Amino acid sequence: MAHVELAEVQSWLETTKLTLSSLDTQREAQISAQVLARVVSAYPTQVAGWTDHSNTPSLIRSVIAMMYAGWHYDVTYSENPEENSFADRLRATAQELIEGIISGAIDLVEVPGLPTISQPAFYPTDASSAPDAFPTLADPSAGPASFSMGKIF
Repeated sequence: MAHVELAEVQSWLETTKLTLSSLDTQREAQISAQVLARVVSAYPTQVAGWTDHSNTPSLIRSVIAMMYAGWHYDVTYSENPEENSFADRLRATAQELIEGIISGAIDLVEVPGLPTISQPAFYPTDASSAPDAFPTLADPSAGPASFSMGKIF
């Protein structure tokens, strides 16, 4: 099954310049495999379940559609390779999104169970600053406060 639908790819193409009648299933499968192979490092247990349009996260579908549109545009207008900056921009944007997903700067909101990047983390926590906590090699800052602000010694 395809990871993207015709409308998703067509949305990246100007209809007055290039209108798709169908998707090349082999090209779509190859592009999908390449994209999924790149993001598996960020989502190692989830990628295997992304088998078609219905269970692939929307941002991954968008990246696949952009890559497909870029390559299709390049193939269609291959007689002028120097003038295919539109296809280059589509693929470059897709690559930037992939890099953001891999680095963790971009979160796939449909993937359950993973922390979102937008949630702040604070230190110290109540547990790390408890009076009975003690410093360790892994957390040398644990334990009660060593000093207080505004106190006269």
